[in-house]
Amino acid sequence: MQRYRLILFISFSILLSFSSISWSKNSATDYPLIEFPFEKFTLSNGLTVIVHEDHKAPIIAVSIWYHVGSKDEQFGKTGFAHLFEHLMFNGSENFNDEFFIPLEKAGATDMNGTTNNDRTNYFQTIPTSALDLTLWMESDRMGHLLGAITQDKLDEQRGVVKNEKRQGENQPYGKVWQTVAKNTFPTGHPYSWSVIGSMDDLNNASLEDVHQWFTEYYGAANALVVLSGDIDLATAKQKVQHYFGDIAPGKPLAKQKSWIAKRSGSHRQVMYDQVPRSRIYKVWNVPGITHPEADQLDLTTSLLASGKNSRLYKRLVYDDQIATSVSAFYYGREIAGQVWISADAKPGVTLETLEAAIDEELARFIAKGPTQKELDRVKTGIFSDSVRVLEKVGGYGGKSEQLAYGEVYFNKPDILIDSLDSIRHFSKKTLRKVSKTWLSDGEYVLEVKPFEKYSRSPDHADRSKIPALGPSPQFILPKFQRAQLNNGLKILLAERHHLPTVEFEMQFDGGYAADQFGKLGSASLTLGMLKEGTQKLSALEISNQAEMLGAHIGAHSSLDTSSISLSALKAKLDPSLTLYADIILNPKFSKEDLERKRQLRFAAIASEQARPISMALRILPPLIYGSDHAYGIPFTGSGTTDSVKSINQADLKQFHAQWIRPDNATLIITGDTTLAEIIPKIEQRFADWQAPQKPILQKNLAIVPLQKQSQVYLIDQPGALQATLIAGHIAPSSQEENNIAIQLMNTIIGGSFTSRLNLNLREDKHWSYGAGSVVSGAFAQRPFFTYAAVQIDKTAESIQEILKEFNHYLDGSPATQEELEKVVASKTLKLPGQYETNGALLGGLSGITRFHRPDDYIATYSKKLSAIELDQIHQAAGQVLHPDQFTWVIIGDLEKIQLPISKLGLGEITVLDKEGNVIPSDTKR
Repeated sequence: MQRYRLILFISFSILLSFSSISWSKNSATDYPLIEFPFEKFTLSNGLTVIVHEDHKAPIIAVSIWYHVGSKDEQFGKTGFAHLFEHLMFNGSENFNDEFFIPLEKAGATDMNGTTNNDRTNYFQTIPTSALDLTLWMESDRMGHLLGAITQDKLDEQRGVVKNEKRQGENQPYGKVWQTVAKNTFPTGHPYSWSVIGSMDDLNNASLEDVHQWFTEYYGAANALVVLSGDIDLATAKQKVQHYFGDIAPGKPLAKQKSWIAKRSGSHRQVMYDQVPRSRIYKVWNVPGITHPEADQLDLTTSLLASGKNSRLYKRLVYDDQIATSVSAFYYGREIAGQVWISADAKPGVTLETLEAAIDEELARFIAKGPTQKELDRVKTGIFSDSVRVLEKVGGYGGKSEQLAYGEVYFNKPDILIDSLDSIRHFSKKTLRKVSKTWLSDGEYVLEVKPFEKYSRSPDHADRSKIPALGPSPQFILPKFQRAQLNNGLKILLAERHHLPTVEFEMQFDGGYAADQFGKLGSASLTLGMLKEGTQKLSALEISNQAEMLGAHIGAHSSLDTSSISLSALKAKLDPSLTLYADIILNPKFSKEDLERKRQLRFAAIASEQARPISMALRILPPLIYGSDHAYGIPFTGSGTTDSVKSINQADLKQFHAQWIRPDNATLIITGDTTLAEIIPKIEQRFADWQAPQKPILQKNLAIVPLQKQSQVYLIDQPGALQATLIAGHIAPSSQEENNIAIQLMNTIIGGSFTSRLNLNLREDKHWSYGAGSVVSGAFAQRPFFTYAAVQIDKTAESIQEILKEFNHYLDGSPATQEELEKVVASKTLKLPGQYETNGALLGGLSGITRFHRPDDYIATYSKKLSAIELDQIHQAAGQVLHPDQFTWVIIGDLEKIQLPISKLGLGEITVLDKEGNVIPSDTKR
């Protein structure tokens, strides 16, 4: 029975959660044995409750699942499940305001709600002090919502959802999902329409329809509450009974059990859209998640396209080099599933060639099945990933979500154990058989039971006011320890022994900004080449070793730094470190690998130039910094097509020699080790690594003045449904003494969901799915950005609203004490959840290293936050914000937006192409 791939589809990583691990010997590898304790009870009104105890941090994940999704809609009234999810955040009868406001102030993290075909969920991770507040809020909208849903709120959220739909469809390949759904399932099938619904159905949704949806599906008996974290069963029973016990159970519901809709023959279709390259999708209708063969199908797709050694990646991307990417996944849902294979064609390669290669590999797999080595590799990856997510109690795919998934779909919260036990015993023969049954044809190519009688509890919560927060939990970080090798390599360690993993990051002072000494894109391409081969190992051998060790190795660059990371299982630490050191010290930079990566980089640049946000981030920095500054480069770090064409092996070797050196590095470590244990292991592998004689180069980070006046740059995107607005200018460095005040100032105006910009353009005007502002992290002067993707006919009006918000913030309506207290409380109380995992703590130490902060920066952060006064926020706003000196980059259909923008009188207007080159006036539209 398939479990893990559905969560992969939702959150784009395999997220498995358990409570304790032991290891057993398998014939091919070591697989962990899992225990997953929980308690389950049901209130008299039918509300199911699951409790999982995890006392490592003073936080609790609160997750509410309603067994209703888009499949429960009627044809012609689609989008209701998702629209109602939005309405659930707009206030209830006893707290008629934005749901996030008190929770942000209470320090909640991972707050959100999601809707899919089968369920709607709401979740947040909170400090223990906020448990009563959170249960009150969640129970108030479960049992006391209808009186707060008004026509104005419906119209507001209808506008927000329509903009979300526009934003999704405005992306490359954004219309694929709805096209596949319509053409793979028969008319009337619950999966034949998209979760977000049609524009006509959203427009026609009435207040009566919405009220009926709540009455129909949001009763207590159709809901589940999961509490995971620092809580015990007795407390959970008392508090859930108190807050939820008096809520009406709701009426009996009919549920569809299975409708696979297996197809035969082949169905072909062509769709044209604004995309950077040609792509092919192949889809088969297969059983849903409760079918015995679901996990087998899921494992099959991993064998086909998970990792560099998978069948399709090795054939299409590595050997034949006819594709820039390939993926395969099992899309498991409650009543039916699908297997998807997709691949992007390399420029110059036809989709016919690509499809032929896919068909050959699939036919070979169906005929012979996987090898034992392939099977061991993928199984090891699944089980090693399961260990790494033990830490997370909430959020996307965390423990609370896993328990809810098992209960809602299987009436068995720990169904994951059954799933992994099945995976452990799958054979080559089993997978060959299931692939033949379901993937050899048909490409795109009610059980009624008596409803239990429930009753409402006479006990009820006090609804006259929101419960006060409890005492703030104490947050204690491990002590940071430092050391240094004789070659200059610095070491920073934070011990944590609750999970048998060790996390590493080797950070170098040399990211995209170092490209000023070479060719644009050198930093990111050099780091991207490290895993493509060493003097002894090929890329496929590196990938295979890492998978067999259960190790994750990554390499990437950012604006200021480059980093190589390793996540290792404690039991495999020595061989993992050996592989890690080989990748850092002995890159091969072969001509063949460079040429292959170069083609992938061209495809990446084309994708950036097709996506409005990334296009703007490529073009705006050179405009505000100038071409001579180290930051005057595309902030994507990918370089330009011309620069990437010119990069050769010597350039990569030169970058590696100049920047990847021990006297320019800090090795950051978190997890299950000690300084005494790890130093000898590091010395064994890195002590002979010596710095070159030449000193480290000094990047040009000179002070840049603000532009004297606003400038406007337009980029044409014919037929776009939205306009993308990004405006920016230079802001003070992260090294400023008042940096925390600057961050708080930005949070109020545009740095959170409840910020002024977002509440204006999204919640009030509903012209945008999201708007905000960012003070980017940078060692030197950093950029300040404000951004919004808005409906095309409100482009000029949105610009006016953005400028109005900034000008009011500076003059007429500055930050208030209430706003300051809210963001300070939110940031303070988020800290326990923010550094819950070893990887998160590694990220915190990485920031300390990158910005040269003191070791006590995180530990003293809450005190520094609390010390900020309102006058400091006002001063920071005056220091940072200069809306009259913005440089605007606006992307949209110029036929619709150019004239309205010109009437605003913002400044000189220049039209650019997607490369950032000026289009002469005689060729402008």
